[in-house]
Amino acid sequence: MTTERPINPVLKFVLEIGPIGVFFLVFQYGERLLEMPALAGLLGSLAGPEAAQGTNGPILLATALFMIAIALSLTVSWTLTRTLPKMAVVTGVVVAVFG
Repeated sequence: MTTERPINPVLKFVLEIGPIGVFFLVFQYGERLLEMPALAGLLGSLAGPEAAQGTNGPILLATALFMIAIALSLTVSWTLTRTLPKMAVVTGVVVAVFG
């Protein structure tokens, strides 16, 4: 039997809302971000070199970074509390499957 460890409410909020915040910020500023060679290269390696060139670039980049952010959030949550938030797990599975 595991007991949930207490976590700072601010950290809990950041872990739960942070990934979706990353998604919206990257989507909003995606065109500017894709001008950076490192991010364009990341997207090119994940979705093909033409992905960063088209109009779908910002949504593809936002989805890729959201997948990374949700994985980091779940890892940190598990490390600190030894439990996983149910909605974050469901979101992570849905994004991994459809992303």
